[in-house]
Amino acid sequence: MVKNFFLKNEKSPKNIQIKKDIINHFISTGNDTIAELSRELDLSVPTVTKFITELKEQ
Repeated sequence: MVKNFFLKNEKSPKNIQIKKDIINHFISTGNDTIAELSRELDLSVPTVTKFITELKEQ
């Protein structure tokens, strides 16, 4: 079910992986700021913000 959710809403495997990494981060660590999450995932703050917004809209 989760796999189908990502595949029908996303075309880029890299984007799918980033979204999974964000979800896994929150599952394993709980709440974090976007800045902390961006450091942990080695992504820019705007990139993390974009993906979190997309996840919220899905």
